[in-house]
Amino acid sequence: MGKSLVSISQKGEVVVLHLHEKRFYQHAVPELEDKVRMLIEQSRTKFCVDLSGVEVMNSSAIGILILLADYVKRAEGKMVVTGFNDLLEDLFKRMRLDTLFPLIRDQKKGIAVLNE
Repeated sequence: MGKSLVSISQKGEVVVLHLHEKRFYQHAVPELEDKVRMLIEQSRTKFCVDLSGVEVMNSSAIGILILLADYVKRAEGKMVVTGFNDLLEDLFKRMRLDTLFPLIRDQKKGIAVLNE
């Protein structure tokens, strides 16, 4: 089995999902989806998706962020996306994803928003 594409850490009540693929494409989607489903089943409701290791994403990977936002919303939770680069920020804003979840560059600030 290869290196995990997604790792998890805990910052208080917030689960931080660290994505480790520079090119986050469809091959990485199942692992991320499985981990989030497992965490929601464990009653976790605050998620920070850290994209600091990601340079580009395709539509499948962006789609999983939308799906994750839906899972979290249904669980009455909160999600932020942090650590993105300028290219991803522009893409997310053009797609109006900032209406689904907050886009906050700094992970510490993102975690603070989740704890409000």
